[in-house]
Amino acid sequence: PVLEPRQPFSRIAWIISLALVALVLSTAGRYGIFRDEYYYLMCADHPAWGYVDHPPFAMFFLTVWKAIFGSTVIALRVPPSLLVGAVSLGAGALAREMRGGGAAQVLASVTAGLAPGVLALGGFYSMNAFDVAFWVLTALIVCRLLDPAAGRRWWWALGLTVGLGILNKYSLVFLGVGLGLGILMSPLRRELLSKERLTGSLLVVVIVVPHIVWQIVNDWPTREFIRNAQEHKIAAFSPPEFWSEQLLMAHPMFLPLWVVGAVGLLFLPRLKPWRPLGVAFVVVGVWLTVQKSKPYYMVPAYPMVLAAGSVLVTGWLSRWARVA
Repeated sequence: PVLEPRQPFSRIAWIISLALVALVLSTAGRYGIFRDEYYYLMCADHPAWGYVDHPPFAMFFLTVWKAIFGSTVIALRVPPSLLVGAVSLGAGALAREMRGGGAAQVLASVTAGLAPGVLALGGFYSMNAFDVAFWVLTALIVCRLLDPAAGRRWWWALGLTVGLGILNKYSLVFLGVGLGLGILMSPLRRELLSKERLTGSLLVVVIVVPHIVWQIVNDWPTREFIRNAQEHKIAAFSPPEFWSEQLLMAHPMFLPLWVVGAVGLLFLPRLKPWRPLGVAFVVVGVWLTVQKSKPYYMVPAYPMVLAAGSVLVTGWLSRWARVA
């Protein structure tokens, strides 16, 4: 089916994203360099294709950034602050892809940008701030691919984004698996053997292979690190504990919005073309719950469902209620 045209992108969503960057930067100098940031600075002094506990993308970026801007507290906090704005802007763009109007885009930008988990991860330098942005960008590209009128070259953009995202943090694999299952349930599955999709997948492999080689040469240190952390370090969260923490990660006031978004993506005809995003949210949530993961691992998944909820809620409201 042919989808209706996208609405113009809201200028207010741009303003909100820039305001969020300013908000985060305004507090950047109130705390010293965080413990983990000292470690990342040392990693940046020793560029490599891998480290014991994380892949190299964020460290490569920090190597270049530090060479240009130094390693002061403010310099360290600028990239994650900009990424908070990017996530907010990306959520608005997701709402636009789902054919939401200006009100939906603004609501998505506000809620995604003010989610406590997003603000927390954007408050210091780490791979986590990049991770949220990579998830949003991946979801955006998949939305484009789900549009029958879109060019198939978006598969190459997806391959580049997923490859760099995995090179930043392994958790992007969870999103990839969830989106893959969702695509199998959508008309997009007809393109899984297309030249563009296959070359996009090859691009992921080319990007990630140097890190895999590093792991092999060094006898898989990250695998051992994860096993030891699970056995001796990470406190296990029960399912009720994990999901009660999600109220704080996404903000208690935003609970109705993301629940509506998740349910809408899975079951409502209005959002049926973008159902793979809802499938991905469920797959990620179930996987992280079963693995008794840290609650903040779920944070990158919320912009997708907040955007979907914004589209539905603003569509149900009258014009004056949307303004309010």
